[in-house]
Amino acid sequence: MTTHVKRVRSTVKKGVDSELGRLTIIIGPNGSGKTSHVNSIELALGGFVTDLVGRTVTKKAGDLILLANNGKLLESHVELSDRQIASFYSVATSTGAKRPEMQKPSMKAAFPFLEVKENLTASAAKSRLYLMRNFSGFGADREEILSRFPLSAKEAYNKLAPQFSGSEIDKLLAVISHLNDSVRKDRAEAKTRQSVLDETTMRLGPEPTSAEIEVLKGKEQEALDAFTEWRDKGENTPRPEEIGYAHQSAVMAAKLLVEAEAELDKCVTAVNLSPSVSPQQQQIVHLRDSVIHMAKLHHDMGLKACMVCESNGSPDFGIRAERLTEVNKKMSEALMWHRRKEDVETTINNKLRPDAEEALKAWQVLSQKGGENANIIQSEIGERRRAYNMANDHRVDKERIRNQWAEARILKDRIEEGLEAAEKAKFLSKSCQDAVVSILRSACDAFTEKVQSFLPSTDTFRLEIDSKSDSCRFGLVTKEGNLNTALSGAEWARVMLAIGCAVAKPEDLNIFIPEERAFDSKTLGAVMRGLENAPGQVILTSPIAPRKGAYLDKWTVIKLD
Repeated sequence: MTTHVKRVRSTVKKGVDSELGRLTIIIGPNGSGKTSHVNSIELALGGFVTDLVGRTVTKKAGDLILLANNGKLLESHVELSDRQIASFYSVATSTGAKRPEMQKPSMKAAFPFLEVKENLTASAAKSRLYLMRNFSGFGADREEILSRFPLSAKEAYNKLAPQFSGSEIDKLLAVISHLNDSVRKDRAEAKTRQSVLDETTMRLGPEPTSAEIEVLKGKEQEALDAFTEWRDKGENTPRPEEIGYAHQSAVMAAKLLVEAEAELDKCVTAVNLSPSVSPQQQQIVHLRDSVIHMAKLHHDMGLKACMVCESNGSPDFGIRAERLTEVNKKMSEALMWHRRKEDVETTINNKLRPDAEEALKAWQVLSQKGGENANIIQSEIGERRRAYNMANDHRVDKERIRNQWAEARILKDRIEEGLEAAEKAKFLSKSCQDAVVSILRSACDAFTEKVQSFLPSTDTFRLEIDSKSDSCRFGLVTKEGNLNTALSGAEWARVMLAIGCAVAKPEDLNIFIPEERAFDSKTLGAVMRGLENAPGQVILTSPIAPRKGAYLDKWTVIKLD
């Protein structure tokens, strides 16, 4: 017997507490609680709900808590026919809701119709991925995937695929995405480098040859040798500024000597006009200075007796000091001129005359060595230095250009390597995409065949994936061979059940919950009969009751007000 949900209880919206059968139809107008029953089962078994806040599937606890009838506690419990329990529990918080606590049954709960809606009625890309993952038949077999590659691409793919995670199909798609990114990146880098290369080569001009560089080196060496030769000459030849400085020094020394000799003449004249001063007279002058000093000291201290002879009634010490000073003045002036004459003579003989003679000699030597040749030599040194600098700059500039050309060739090689890598990546990407097309074709064929196996022989199922319109369409083939997607209620029930059976796994707890449609009672009855043989539990919702008939005996009917 198929395991199914036997009872459901929850705090969803108005609250739910119902007994269910393997085949259950919930009848009631909009807002009566049909969706609450579906959401309660989804919460307890899957931790999600459908058709909440505009989303196909909602799992976030902060959004789910909106279903709680008191806004604080959201819980749902289901009891299975094999007595297993599944539950969901979450409490509101100031920022949303706590992470739900769940108790799950031993078998995995699956909702085949929801799986179909999410994967086969969305984008073509999602449909392709779903079919390849689930119906290619070799999701974990790389050798089967490689069998669809050209021999030249197999080795490259084998190196790339292990870098990605997931199934072999996931790795294949990841490799395609990686290769496409690489192609774009390599081409963009090559384009940027080509722009740099074009600009650089245009600015550089022709590339200098090795022979041209060697010629420039030879010219630079010749210029250096010439400059060195003249520089050595210049080191032994005084420069004009040196000669000028020596001349100024000689003039200054001569000027000092002349001034000193004039001073000497003045001293000689003064000595001749002054009385002669013998050494004995010089000693008397010194002695008289001492007596003058003592007389002034007695006068300043107001002493009446002489401290030298200790006699009383000595002359007035102040008057005596003045008389002695007057006598000594004449002798001191004569003595000063004698001394001044001796000092000037000594300075002239010991310093000024030797300095003047030495400065004159230095100037004469430099003048003899330099002269007019010094200007010529210095001019030549300057010319040779400029010639060498020009030769050096020319050689360095050409070598710089040659080095930049070498860098340009390296850049060109990188451009070629990048374009070659882009072409290899493009080829491998094309091989991967061809493999995807082949795998997808096999997956579509396998899926169609499996769906067809659950349909009567009078129905022919077809699946079409249109990459251009990014859509996936399926339905039944008309007599004219066209695809009909506008199915009647009975046809829709057969097709959806067949697809649900194709995607359902027998080991799962499969719960078939078709989308609610506005069927009339007759069509609704046909849909119910078409769903009777579903390999799992069927929960159907409808705003109207089905037409009466014996088939209703198989169904649990829940009527809501």
